[in-house]
Amino acid sequence: RHLLETVLAEERALEARAFFEGNTATQETPANLVLPREDDDPAVVGVAIVVDATCAYLGVAFLRELRRRGVATVSLFSEYLAATIEAAYGAPPPPELIAPRPGCERDWWAATLSAAEAREEELPLLAVLSESDAGIATAERLGDVLGARFRNEPSPRRRHKWLLHETLRDAGLASCPQRLCASAEDVTSFCAEVGFHKEVVVKPARGVASDGVRVCDTPAEAVAAFEQLRGTHRYAGGDNDRVLVQERLRGQEFAVDTISRDGEHRVCAVWRYDKRRLGADAPRVYFCSELVVQDDTDQVERAVVDALSATGHRNGPTHTEIMLSEDEKTAAIVEINARFHNQCFPPISAACLGATQLELAAAALLPGDDDDAWHDVIEVTERRRRSSTNTGGRIVHLVARRGGRVKAFDEERWRRLVELPTVVGADIYVDEPGEEVRRTVDVQTDAGWILLAGDKAAVDADYATILDEQDGLYELEEEEENGGSSETGAKRSE
Repeated sequence: RHLLETVLAEERALEARAFFEGNTATQETPANLVLPREDDDPAVVGVAIVVDATCAYLGVAFLRELRRRGVATVSLFSEYLAATIEAAYGAPPPPELIAPRPGCERDWWAATLSAAEAREEELPLLAVLSESDAGIATAERLGDVLGARFRNEPSPRRRHKWLLHETLRDAGLASCPQRLCASAEDVTSFCAEVGFHKEVVVKPARGVASDGVRVCDTPAEAVAAFEQLRGTHRYAGGDNDRVLVQERLRGQEFAVDTISRDGEHRVCAVWRYDKRRLGADAPRVYFCSELVVQDDTDQVERAVVDALSATGHRNGPTHTEIMLSEDEKTAAIVEINARFHNQCFPPISAACLGATQLELAAAALLPGDDDDAWHDVIEVTERRRRSSTNTGGRIVHLVARRGGRVKAFDEERWRRLVELPTVVGADIYVDEPGEEVRRTVDVQTDAGWILLAGDKAAVDADYATILDEQDGLYELEEEEENGGSSETGAKRSE
């Protein structure tokens, strides 16, 4: 209990401090407020702030959807992402595009409304949401201080993986056996506690996209992974002074996308992961996320809804990963992400379910005495359960089993793949001779993606074809040895 309160206080203090010394914005620096176009909807119903909207098919698309529904928008970078941009490009974003520092929120918002010649009562703040994991704390802070109509109380419990599982355990929900380790002795002791014959997962307590995650077969491997991770800088700020070690959960992993409004949670999509082991350094490589239509996922969905309530999530989208045990008796949360599903899912959701998480999130924050918009969300999510069992969808991750400099790219093979009958979108990151392709070891190092949607049997057949053909896309000059890496070909979105 003492450790829990200590970690919670540390995380709150970390999220409250300024990350970016290059933030020259003051409380008088207004943000750019964009009104809906009159041909979209002349009646402006409020304004929403979107943090770290960088991806064309996620945050940027969500901004467009909001304006289409009559919601004015403000787009900001979190200080963490602003610092990342400065490090990458040598200059920070303009001050008006950076979120205000703690303590400056109200004056900044007044300046923003004044610059737009609007009054708060005419343009109420509806919500503050984030595309990125790093921006969630900023979004919650702004929504809380500015009194957004649909907001979540700021809490690291949904972001810090150790705090998350302690919260679930305290609520009597399924959780993962774990320990927050400050020494190699802590790691060895935990391995003994869960059983030396069991695999453990060593990971940062805050992180994304499998970064720094290692699956370990022995205590010695776990200690080595701990030593490699301890003291490194972690995603979203801070250092890995303590490292999280958890018993590895076994079973079928799912991802559940939800929309919440005032504590009522609706499931808008369920995805089944196909992850495969490609080596000691690549124990869980994503091959695809399969849209689950009409299968019995009630147990998984209930577990997610219970976890969202237990951790205090009340408004906005989430993307939650959860493991259904091999005996199907226990559904245990892996992690909760209070943001959109961070893959190019919209074409599949639109084709198979008739609506996307982006559209439903925009509808859920519309004001109205009769809550017609929220009732529409409920109807759409209920209709999902009645969808045709013949409908199928897959987000296919292209896997490069070898890495190195590209000698030749098989354009004809790639053309055949993207012209398969159920393809609704595709992208490949490296397709020119002389470029470096990285060997795929996790979701950050995949070689691209192909989206499939349509008749389930046809989708499954096209997936099998991709698996058979993808290894022949590259002819390499030299193969990487021991999983060497190159930054070229990294995922273009977080």
